[in-house]
Amino acid sequence: MPPLKAFKDHAMIPCSKEIETRRMLVQLDAVKNWSRMSFKPRKSRSLSIRRGKLDEDVGFKIATQDVPRINQEPFKSLGRQYDSPLKDTRRGSEASEQAFVGLQGKEKCGLPGKYRVWCRHLMLIPNLFWPILLYEISSLAVESKRPKIHKKMVSGSSRANRCCNILQSQ
Repeated sequence: MPPLKAFKDHAMIPCSKEIETRRMLVQLDAVKNWSRMSFKPRKSRSLSIRRGKLDEDVGFKIATQDVPRINQEPFKSLGRQYDSPLKDTRRGSEASEQAFVGLQGKEKCGLPGKYRVWCRHLMLIPNLFWPILLYEISSLAVESKRPKIHKKMVSGSSRANRCCNILQSQ
């Protein structure tokens, strides 16, 4: 029986063969029926990788209901977005867009300068670092966006300038 990784209500069945996966799903369905529980196949996702590439031909069923594939319905688990290309190249541009939207929102909020700096330092910057840590975003992509973000952050007050210099030195 292949290993079953579970986290709260999240379960992952890593199998090396399609037949093993189907057998495991049948066994899980039998256990589910015995315990009078139910799965929600519409909230589940299937991912089949064959020879290092996403295989879109393989589909799985739980209790006669199809499990959607990742390319049909992407999902987010533990803060990470999973979709069909399975590459993190787009995540760099999404993180920079998030940075610009966050900076524009903080500038338009109407707070005095020192509170805007506080919002940036304690709320926006940790939200920007999380995607960089979570996804494999190249340092070149991060460094190319840094001057634009720095320019947006400095365009406030002298306190913002000092805070930004401190943040860049870290």
